[in-house]
Amino acid sequence: MGATVIDGKALAAATKAEAAEKVKALKAQGINPCLAVIQVGENPASQVYVRGKINDCAQCGIESRSINLPADTTQDALLAELSALDRVPLPRAENIAMPRREPVRKVEHFDTTQAKLCMLFTTGEANPNPPSVSILRVAMSVLGGSATSRLFRNVREKQSLCYYCGSAAQRATGVMMIDSGVEPGKEQQAEAAIIAELEGLKNGPITQEEVDDCRRGLLSSMDALGDSLAALENWYYGQITRGEPLYPPEYGKVLTSAVSLDEVRQTLQSYSYSVCYAVTAEPGTQGKGGSEDVE
Repeated sequence: MGATVIDGKALAAATKAEAAEKVKALKAQGINPCLAVIQVGENPASQVYVRGKINDCAQCGIESRSINLPADTTQDALLAELSALDRVPLPRAENIAMPRREPVRKVEHFDTTQAKLCMLFTTGEANPNPPSVSILRVAMSVLGGSATSRLFRNVREKQSLCYYCGSAAQRATGVMMIDSGVEPGKEQQAEAAIIAELEGLKNGPITQEEVDDCRRGLLSSMDALGDSLAALENWYYGQITRGEPLYPPEYGKVLTSAVSLDEVRQTLQSYSYSVCYAVTAEPGTQGKGGSEDVE
């Protein structure tokens, strides 16, 4: 597959120009974006990074403020400085959803040795009270988000149809994606096998042992969140963007442990197949016969 040269400077300039237009539109509505940075200490690398961000803001028409505190600043003093900032965030957008529809199918051909199969499933309507994140986590773990999931055990391991196969769900949009890497020419087989596993979870038996096996992996991952500041930031940031009260990973484990088998099934039953997108080899290439359109 030939290399593609990416002009980073041109992309950056285009991105800043687009951001500047959005900032201009916000200012027309009386909204003035501002980046406030509080630096504790004098780390040279951080100072260079902050100067770069302030320069980016200037190019996009965004106001910026830099507040420098000494390295021996106490936690209480830092929290007081944060509280003094005038922060007026916009209201969180309402949930949206893709409509239910007959599957839209798209195939693109490239010079590649591994095909990509993406399948989207939608709930069809905006739900003001979608399933909790804990329910979605367990449901995705059972379907395709763990090494004990149906897609991993049956489609990848038993049938050897995928190099990888996993599922993820977006709570706000009511969208579930199943993403897999397959051998060119086997897209339709993989698609049929994935659909069969999902239908089995929707309408067939699910054992408590199966759910508990997948749940244990989630609980273990929550135990590890405290080992990484970045992981904890993502944990709390996700709660903020969802408009949830903040709670620690320890309470997340309590909520995850309370998810029932019926809640997993009901969540999966809410999704309908809407989009199938494949990137694969040209027919007759790679010595594998390429692929046919997924129709």
